[in-house]
Amino acid sequence: MSFPPTLSDYPEFGTEMKNEMDLENLQKSDLSMERSKTGSSGTRNGAYSGLLLGRLFEHSTSVNCIVASPDHRFFITGDEFGSIRLWETSKFESNATGSSIASINLGSAITSITFMPKRYCFAVATKGGCIKIFRLSVQGKPNNSTIRHSTVDLTLLRNYQVDEFDSYALSIQFSISDEKPMLAFTTPTCKLILLDIRTMEIVSTLQNNLSYGIPGCFAVDNKQSWVVIGTSKGILCLWDLSFELMLKAVKFKKTLYPIKSVKLIQGNYEVNKKKNVFVAVIGGSGESDVTVWDVSKLQPRNVLCTSSVTSTIEIYSVKDLHADPDLIDEDFMQLSLNVDWILKNKSSTALTTSIGPDGHPYLVSATPLGKIIKWNLVNPDKSQLIIGGLNNPNVQDTPVFSSTQINANLSFINERYTSNSETANGGNSFRRKAITEQQEVLKNHTDVVNDLIVLRRPFEMVVSVDRSGVINVYKS
Repeated sequence: MSFPPTLSDYPEFGTEMKNEMDLENLQKSDLSMERSKTGSSGTRNGAYSGLLLGRLFEHSTSVNCIVASPDHRFFITGDEFGSIRLWETSKFESNATGSSIASINLGSAITSITFMPKRYCFAVATKGGCIKIFRLSVQGKPNNSTIRHSTVDLTLLRNYQVDEFDSYALSIQFSISDEKPMLAFTTPTCKLILLDIRTMEIVSTLQNNLSYGIPGCFAVDNKQSWVVIGTSKGILCLWDLSFELMLKAVKFKKTLYPIKSVKLIQGNYEVNKKKNVFVAVIGGSGESDVTVWDVSKLQPRNVLCTSSVTSTIEIYSVKDLHADPDLIDEDFMQLSLNVDWILKNKSSTALTTSIGPDGHPYLVSATPLGKIIKWNLVNPDKSQLIIGGLNNPNVQDTPVFSSTQINANLSFINERYTSNSETANGGNSFRRKAITEQQEVLKNHTDVVNDLIVLRRPFEMVVSVDRSGVINVYKS
């Protein structure tokens, strides 16, 4: 009896990181910082944060994606001209206007980048149809007492060309176990394809219903048992990977706005005392919200609403669709895109997930107007506005977050502002507000935020990238 080689038998991928984030030390540091931001009661003083540490201007066109390394020592950005740049996070402790430490131009627009869990390897996809896997060879590791900037070499490990019929990879994501190290990607031909990264051979292909729209984003669970796909017509599709079978397809009843991002929620999280598996989604409703879905039932459980959202239960009513891949739904096929419909789309533009020092997950989202919010899923009142809250002169600049249980299965977390008429204190209040607004304008993005990440080294930061090529670094 013979067994196929595991990923560990391929030395070019390197060894697993023993402790990706030095979690125990990081949690102690994060908890200490958390206490410094709270009073003796443990309640955060205000719901506003977002010190702009710096701006990075090396990209000359739209930055399409950003991804952090597993240990948060590095992050990578990719732009519309095909340039990928590697940045070292330790530099932000003393200077957030530094330069990237490595760059490569792949000759075609970057569509997606993803890091391999527990290894210094990442994959990048381009509109030219290439998928490349690189390894970072790092010399000069920082230690706990003295910062040492690293020297990094990029080595190409694997190269794959997407079939001409499938065009290119829209979104890519690693799904790694030692016996089944996979790279999954979606295509404009409505396929989800899984590659074995050891050989770069196709393991399986899932053909999504063509009438459901183009699958622009997806999330795979850690055990490689299911995948949730989001499409350009606002449909979420749940597939069983073991049997390669579509289990369910749903959408909001009254809208067909595109799903822009689907992220797996990790950490200690439960809804109504049920610890199921959840994904966070932006898009679908046409509002600047984030919805949290129970994967087992493919139903929304939480709606995170910015102040601009009209939060009514009718918007988030879900319609079950027939999962037969041979069925063509004429309602979808006859959908016509017009300018008014596009302009009405207020969907959030970027989403990321992270885990706090207490092991609980939180989300960070960006709206089309440049507002960036950190959502605390376990304690909603501790959610924070990072940037972008001063667009309305009739309200205070500091929001309040509250949770409302709508029914047994759905709750809303709302961002609310108090009217200035309730709290104004003469002309001084308005003068202070005008000064604050000027300061905030300087900190905001001037174009749409395309993507963002949370970093926890050397301290907690949110790094966001926009359509004009600017990278903003905020201390959160």
